[in-house]
Amino acid sequence: MFVGSQQRITLGNNHYYVDLVFYNKVLKAYVLIDFKMGNLKPENVGQMNMYLNYYAYEVNGEEDDKPIDIILCTSNSKIVAYMH
Repeated sequence: MFVGSQQRITLGNNHYYVDLVFYNKVLKAYVLIDFKMGNLKPENVGQMNMYLNYYAYEVNGEEDDKPIDIILCTSNSKIVAYMH
């Protein structure tokens, strides 16, 4: 199920945006997708971990499983997908 695009997360006074958010009814889990230009960088993974923790503690219901993340990157005409 599509939840939304550019879903805002606010931590302190800072706003962050998840590119796409879905909810998988079978897995009972949110699926967070982030798009990045260029190579996959450690800070991209760190940012996604922040999003995952936010969803796990602030958005998930009692019966929801841990959120799932996907980072899609483009680099030298190649597409790299990272799933944690």
